[in-house]
Amino acid sequence: MVEAFIIILTFTQLLYLLLIHAGLFNNRYGPGYRDTDYGVGGGATGDPMHKGAPVGGTRV
Repeated sequence: MVEAFIIILTFTQLLYLLLIHAGLFNNRYGPGYRDTDYGVGGGATGDPMHKGAPVGGTRV
């Protein structure tokens, strides 16, 4: 009895995971997801990572 309940729960969780991955519940994320604004507003300096000013007198 308990084993059948665990098998049914496992199957429904797997089905739910596959439906989420397919984008059935939310089409924003799924196989056809394209983030069109990625990398658009990066900055005009061309420096992808600002590291700050060097600090004098520090030891590593």
